[in-house]
Amino acid sequence: MSVFEISGMTIQSIKKQIDGMWNARGNYQFVYVSIGSQLNEVGVHFNNIGPGNNKRYETNSPNQMIPQFLRHRTDQSSLVIIIDTFNEQQLRINKRIINKLIDRNIDVLIINHYCTNTFLEEFIGMISNKLIHHNIHERHFMICNFVKFLNNPNAMEETAELMIPKTIQSTLDRLEYNRYANCLYEWFGYRFYLYNFIYNYKKCRSSFISNHFINELETFMKCQCEDNMQSTVVIQNINTIRFWESIYDITTTYSENIGHGIATNLKDYLLENGQLESLIY
Repeated sequence: MSVFEISGMTIQSIKKQIDGMWNARGNYQFVYVSIGSQLNEVGVHFNNIGPGNNKRYETNSPNQMIPQFLRHRTDQSSLVIIIDTFNEQQLRINKRIINKLIDRNIDVLIINHYCTNTFLEEFIGMISNKLIHHNIHERHFMICNFVKFLNNPNAMEETAELMIPKTIQSTLDRLEYNRYANCLYEWFGYRFYLYNFIYNYKKCRSSFISNHFINELETFMKCQCEDNMQSTVVIQNINTIRFWESIYDITTTYSENIGHGIATNLKDYLLENGQLESLIY
C-alpha cells in the first residue's frame, strides 16, 4: 500500500518510477489506468433528470480513481495509475481521498501531466511493453478515459475529449501492442442513469452498437432505480448481450464467482443477481 506522485517528468522517468514500484511489490495481477478522474467538485447536478429533479448528487470521482472492483482483492495486488493535471491543493485533496480508499494490495502512482498526443503515445507504448514483459493478461488491464464535460466544452476541451481516446486506441492497435487493443474503456459521462458505467471503446464503437442500445440500457437502469433494483429483464437480442458484456460499473464490487478478469461485466452481474434472463448464451 503506497501512493507516489510524479510531476512534469519524461516517459523514461515515469518508467523508472513504475519499475521501482513493480520491483518493490514483486508482481501485480492487475493494472488500472485512469485519465481525468480527479475530484474537482464534491457534488454534481443533474438537471431535470432522475428522482428529485435538479438535486446535487455526490461525485463518483473517488470510484473513478480507485474503482470498487479493485478493493479488497485478497492476495491479488493492483497497480493504479492516475493521469491528470493537479495544482497543489487538488493534489493534496486527492491524495488524502486515495489514501482512505486503498488497502495493502493497491499501489498508486499519480502522474501530474497534461495529456498531449505525444505523451499519450509514448505512455501507452511504455506501459504496454511493461505489461508484455510481465505477461499481464489483457483481461487484467484496463485504461479508463473519464475526460467528459458537464457543460458545453470550449474548443480546447472539445479537442481533448476527442483526441484522448482516439490516440490511445490507435496506439493500442499497433501490431506490437495489439494484445491490449480491447483494454480501453470510456465513461458514459454525465448521464444520470449511466453515471457509474464505463464501456469498452473499441467494441462499442463498432457497427453493431448504436444510440438505440444506449437508450435501451438507460431505460432499463431507470426502471431498476424506480423499482429498487428488483426488476428482471429478458434479453433475446445478441447485440444487446454483447453490449452489456462490454460495460462495467465502477461502484460494483468484483464477484469472485464470475470469471477471472479485473472486473465483472454488467451482463454477468445482472445474471448473478437475478435481474437478467438471457435466452442467448
